[in-house]
Amino acid sequence: MSYVEHVLLNDEQVVHYGHVHWIMYYPGALCCAAALAVAKYVPQLTKTNEWFAWIGYELYAAIPFLFNAPTVAGILFTIGIGFFIWAYTICYTTEIAVTDRRVIAKWGVINTVTTEIDRRKIAGVIIAQGPFGKMFGYGTVILRGYSNDISGLPPLSKPFEFQKYVNQRVRY
Repeated sequence: MSYVEHVLLNDEQVVHYGHVHWIMYYPGALCCAAALAVAKYVPQLTKTNEWFAWIGYELYAAIPFLFNAPTVAGILFTIGIGFFIWAYTICYTTEIAVTDRRVIAKWGVINTVTTEIDRRKIAGVIIAQGPFGKMFGYGTVILRGYSNDISGLPPLSKPFEFQKYVNQRVRY
């Protein structure tokens, strides 16, 4: 049973669930792609390009264990897998829902933060979106209340749809 389902009041219904955007997996994918590129192209460059081989020799003299292309690829791949695990953990543990009475949010693994705001007490919804957020459809949502706020959430997909559900007329 999820946290949101656990804290629902009698006759309270979930109107909308917010979801963490897939962009959280981007750093892991980038590291793994860099690992594949290093494993495939660095050994070929050192054989065909004298200038690159000279730089490689100087680097090898300074840090011998890092010049080995499989070692660098393995380190990058391990970092990428670490980023994937980190992103999966964030996506799996973050819950944000709009009910017909309040907004409920929970995120974190070791330091879990849970908060809720009555929908009548919400002063405004702030959505921060950069150029990539507009292109890929994600944004950071901050809910400002009269007494507290909900901030620090990871990027949510379809933030304006989430804002629409928060701002709909409250039924009591």
